[in-house]
Order: sequence, then structure tokens, then C-alpha cells
Amino acid sequence: MRILLLLIPLLTIFSCRKYEGLEVDKPGAGYAVPIGSAALGWNDVINNISDASIIQVDPDGLVHLNYQGVIKSFKGSDVAEFVDQFTAPLVFIDTFVVLPFSAPQGIDIDFAILSDGGARFGYRSDFQEPIRVKITIENILTPTGDPYVHETFHQDWPVDSLTDSISFKGYTIKPTNDSIYVRYELFKESSMEFDRAEFIGATIFDFKVQYMEGYLGQEAFNIERDTIELDFFEETLNGDLFIEDPQVNVVINNSFGFPIRSTGSIFNFFERDGGVLELEASALDQINIDYPKLNEVGVKKVTTFPFDNANSNLSDLILSRPVALEYEFKANANPDLDTSIRGFLLDTSVFEIQVGVDLPLKGWTKNFVADDSLDINIEPIENVESAELKIIIENDLPLIIDVQGIFLDASGSPIDSLFGAPRAVLNRDANDPAEEPTVETIYLPISMEKLNHIYSTEKIVFLAEFNTVGQSNEVVEILGSQKVDVKIGLKVKLKDE
Repeated sequence: MRILLLLIPLLTIFSCRKYEGLEVDKPGAGYAVPIGSAALGWNDVINNISDASIIQVDPDGLVHLNYQGVIKSFKGSDVAEFVDQFTAPLVFIDTFVVLPFSAPQGIDIDFAILSDGGARFGYRSDFQEPIRVKITIENILTPTGDPYVHETFHQDWPVDSLTDSISFKGYTIKPTNDSIYVRYELFKESSMEFDRAEFIGATIFDFKVQYMEGYLGQEAFNIERDTIELDFFEETLNGDLFIEDPQVNVVINNSFGFPIRSTGSIFNFFERDGGVLELEASALDQINIDYPKLNEVGVKKVTTFPFDNANSNLSDLILSRPVALEYEFKANANPDLDTSIRGFLLDTSVFEIQVGVDLPLKGWTKNFVADDSLDINIEPIENVESAELKIIIENDLPLIIDVQGIFLDASGSPIDSLFGAPRAVLNRDANDPAEEPTVETIYLPISMEKLNHIYSTEKIVFLAEFNTVGQSNEVVEILGSQKVDVKIGLKVKLKDE
């Protein structure tokens, strides 16, 4: 299998100064005029990337382009909103009332601890003596574990009472057969005889859950569509690139206490012309997300799933030079519908997902072209007998680079070229990692016409075509320590006076 090397513009940082090795042979015989230089480390070399943090070097020194999407999340407080389901006043038509407590999507709650919620009770009686009223909600338990009881004594009559709001914060709902049992008792003080009220009712409201346990249904975790821009492919020009081991990484932090599995997720790459390339991987619908068990409440589990060459068509997609990845992640809770799995949910539970694209610079390249430019301003020199350009290149990179330079005038129009045809200037053996950098010195004699063109030049555009050195199946990688040093100068010899 051929292996790709991802490459980049050759010349990025230039300054006007003299350089060692560009001096003339004899003092007074002429001039050495510096045109520009590049001293390229990997923090500088990938200059088309807008965010420098994307460029990373792993412990082995291999350079990666690491693009990260925005973190998306669900909160437990959003999932548990269904608990607040008693919205209408309750009128007691009997001394014992059964309130249905059926949750949506097949949720079966064993118990839930409330962070908020309460009740108000109202009753009316025309008995001509003091009464006692006792209301018991058997399935709302106090922090001591006892059923909630509201009890009042009314000395005066008739009675027409509405209580203040009563807080259930910290109390526990523990349904019986998906029901809440409520009963009331009214006693005449004189005889302690039980009787019925003329009217009695309640309003239960604003339930919010701090913690719940049970079978928590098939809650959907749908992450809205997002896009990761791959600006390296957006800015570079053309050519074939093959990355040996690209990855699209899905990283999920989860503190929901029940099984979750991906289903129906979408990952599409976009080409520069708008074409859509679909990531093909059966695992899109098979990612089992790790979750904390009942003895791990509050623990956040991390699931990392890579899409790579082993489980997808990712390398072929990267070879197409995509400029963006659009994705939509979907997952369902309790995908196997196993009601014996009793899970939990905290109002602080989170489901966080981040998608990233990791491009390690290891592989092959063919006819991959990049460009860069250099502003110059050289004053004309009088009495010139001959002139030449001296170019010194010291290379750590394991590749062949065909270089051409185009001279542009003030209007941006080309007026000349550096070479008659693109020239291969670098050839370092990738099979010998201990090999010293390749150093090549090019002396390029120039005519008076070309020299005059250089005087008229305000910018040089360099075009570099990259090709992997050696055989097509040769392993080539870019390390963070590798660089290219380039020195360019003009040498002129003056006429004898």
C-alpha cells in the first residue's frame, strides 16, 4: 500500500539581510545583495492554517494536523423534565385517591429525589365545631423515609382554608405500580369521629429531579449538525495526497447511568467544488458508549472511538482533498430494551461529545503543489559586468521538490521566471533517519535582461511541487524537528574602471 506524505509551502518567512556563504570572492570586486531567506521549523512551515494549535507533535516527533469540532452536550436537568406532570388542581372525590404516575417513552421510575417542587392544599367545612385535617401522600417520602403528612387543627368554624406553598425539596417520590396514593382524614375534635369535608383539594407543582433510578427508557441523544473546516486543503493548490493513518475521532464524556448506543449518525466530507463524500462505516450505528453503574454515581466515563482505515473508507476520502467535515451524531438510551437494567440520572449528569480529524503527516504525495511569495526591492547597480543568483538550500525533509519562481512587477504581472523550467532542488533519502541534511548550492548565471527584470520586480511567487522520494510504497513521515533552510542572494561582478 502506498503511503502518503502531506506537504506544505516551502518558503514562508523572509527577511532582508546578508547571509553566510553569499559573499563575493574579493573585496571591492562586486556586491552580494541578499534577496531573502527562509529558516523553517514546523511551527512556521504550515503557514496556511489559521490556528497554530492545530499543529501538534506526538511523543515520537511525528507532526499531526489535529482539527477539533465544538463540544456539544446534553444535561440531566433537561432529560428529567417529564417528572413535573401534575399541572391541574386535584379534587378529592373520595378519601383515597390514586394519581397515575406514568412517564413517557417507557420510563419506569423506582424512585426520584426532588430538587424542587411542592403543593398547596385547600378545604372547606361547615361543621359547627373544631376539626382536624390530615392529608397523607404515601409515595412522597420525607428525608427520614416516612410518607409525607400534612396535618392542621382548626379551632374556629366554618373552615375555608388554602395553605401556603409547601416545599418538597429533598423529598423522594417512590411510585407504587406507576401510581401516587393520596388520602385524607377529617376528624371532629369533640368526638374524634371521622367525617367527610364539604370540599378538599390539592395542587402539586414544579417538580424537578435531583436524582432518579429505574429503567429510564429510550431517551434520544441527537447532536445537531456541525462542521469542521479543514483549511489546509482549502488553501493548498492541487496534487494527490494519501495519508497512511488518518482518523476521525469521536470522544464522549458521559455521566448518565444507563446504556447508550449510536444510531443513524452522519459524517460527510465536502470537496472544494461542493461535492459530498460519505464516510462509510458500519460502526456508525454500533458505538456503545461507556456509562457509570449504580455504584459509580457522579463518575464521568470516557468513550473514544476512531474511524480509520480498518473500519471505514477514510483514506480514500482524504485523498480527495476535502475542505470540511459535516457531522450529525445520534444515539438512543437502552437500545436493547432490557428493563432489567436499572440505571440512574442526576440533574448534573452530562453527555458531551466532540468530533476531531487527526491527519498525521505520514504517507506519500504526488505532484502536490503549494505556493508562497516574497516581496523584494533591489536598487539598480551601475557598471555591472556579470551577475548570478546564489541559492543555498539545507533540507531535513524526505522529499523531492521542484521549484520555480515567477517575478512580478508592481501591477502583479509576470515579467520573468527564476528557471527556464521547474528544477528539482531537494532529494533526501527517507530510508536513513540518521542521514545528515541535504545541502545544495545552486549558482544561476543571469543575463543583463533578467537582471533588469529583477530590478523591476516587487514580488517573487515561488511554486513548489512535492513528490515522495524513492519507491511509491516507501514509508515517509514528517517529524517536528525537521526543517528547510533557504538562502537566496544576488552576486554581481563590476567592470574594471
